[in-house]
Amino acid sequence: MKKSWWIFGLLVLIIIAGGILMMSGQKEQDTGWLSLLTPMATPTPELISGPAIVHQIQQVSRLETTVYSVERVIEASQSDPVWPDWLRGDRLLLIAYGQVVAGVDLGKMTNDDVVVAEDGRTVTITLPAAEIFSVDLDNAKTQVYDRQRGVFAPPNTNLESEARLAAENEILAAACDDGILGRATVDAQRAMEQFMGLFDFRTVINASPVPACGGQE
Repeated sequence: MKKSWWIFGLLVLIIIAGGILMMSGQKEQDTGWLSLLTPMATPTPELISGPAIVHQIQQVSRLETTVYSVERVIEASQSDPVWPDWLRGDRLLLIAYGQVVAGVDLGKMTNDDVVVAEDGRTVTITLPAAEIFSVDLDNAKTQVYDRQRGVFAPPNTNLESEARLAAENEILAAACDDGILGRATVDAQRAMEQFMGLFDFRTVINASPVPACGGQE
């Protein structure tokens, strides 16, 4: 009989101890849920400054956005004021191929070209004016098509060089007439919108007025 009471008492103690452990575990679990429901501290917004944006844009340097390929036939000649060309004249035809590259020089941007809104999330950027970066002949394709020299024509080693220089001017003029700087302005806006899209803020891209091209008014 004493043995039965001893076993019964032991079972009671085990049940009480298990209840205490369950209550403790439930309390910790409730505390865990409460910690999830506790409002988190609001992060401090990071405001973007204009100079910081200008510095990042300037690292891109020249933004070459537009390339025109042009072909021109150039005639260069030298005549004698007294004798006819078949005696003293010199004439050549040059088939010239070249490229004109245009874009915007982002290195020219200043802090005044970037305006950051008070919320720090909207940035307005004004791009520099588009410009011609280079006019280059393709020497592999450019060649003298025909050359006619008079019987007694003096040697003129500079005639082809003069024709090539004239070809560069003609190629540039053709690209300007076709509106290369206007196209470069639009292309630069699109390219900058894509570039600024990598950052986490809204961007408004403004373009400077299209300037005169190649000395044109």
